[in-house]
Amino acid sequence: MKTTFTCTFFANRIDYNGKAYKDHFISKKAQRIAERMAKARGFTTAKEIQLEKEERLSRQIIDAHKKIMPHNPRNIFEYVEMMQQFGIHSMIKQASDGKVVGLKFRIGKESIKASSVDRSFSAARLQKAIQQNFVYHNRYKNRYTKNTIQPRKNKFRI
Repeated sequence: MKTTFTCTFFANRIDYNGKAYKDHFISKKAQRIAERMAKARGFTTAKEIQLEKEERLSRQIIDAHKKIMPHNPRNIFEYVEMMQQFGIHSMIKQASDGKVVGLKFRIGKESIKASSVDRSFSAARLQKAIQQNFVYHNRYKNRYTKNTIQPRKNKFRI
């Protein structure tokens, strides 16, 4: 069983003269101070846990992606079906006109945005890569597997 330690701080923004301290970027300042305190005491910070999770999930997703792309998925929906074979469930976010605008991967109970895996995994870039891969491989197959009829050259010059 993993034990967690939570530390809560209460701070007052009013000084001894009754004036309020400036609160510009107070949440960022508090976050940085809490992170420094956690590191000083040897605690694992939320940022470190998040980075470890992203690295672990990213490796699994990239490995599955490399195995899927040679099979030439026709579109993002076929790509999502292929990812499920590797235990990676994908959630597609669509606009009201049906255009895919976002993608999220889920492995077990953990999830990660596709664009957090790598910049090339954003919905638009992934769709473009799938389309280019499909077109390239179909051209390659058509070039070497079909007997093409060459048009006759005209014997007469005009």
